Amino acid sequence: MTEELRAKFFENLITGDEISQLLRLKKLDSYKESFNNGAAIIEDKLQEGWEVDVVLKSKTKLSKPKPNDILFKDRVWSLFARLGFKFLNKESFDLSCDKKDLSAVHNIDILAKDDENSAHN
Repeated sequence: MTEELRAKFFENLITGDEISQLLRLKKLDSYKESFNNGAAIIEDKLQEGWEVDVVLKSKTKLSKPKPNDILFKDRVWSLFARLGFKFLNKESFDLSCDKKDLSAVHNIDILAKDDENSAHN
């Protein structure tokens, strides 16, 4: 693995508080966004399939159900996070499968590592 690929791989991994922050988003069944009341983007979002959750004094909160494939991946990722895995990926990434042919890649949706499943030197 080249240094560039190694750096790209490790920048996709998160730990500690970053896992907790992302877990808050991934464990939800829908996407959530809020905008100032009357913002033009609200109409655009509604036409894209978003729904009004609640209208507050100065904000409108919208939600959109996650597609089933994303929902499943987020639930599995959340399970690993709640089980205490110390390193998780932020998002899907491609991993090279062949040292000689770097274009041969495999997409990784979830990577979870803890002290029990690491290589020992």
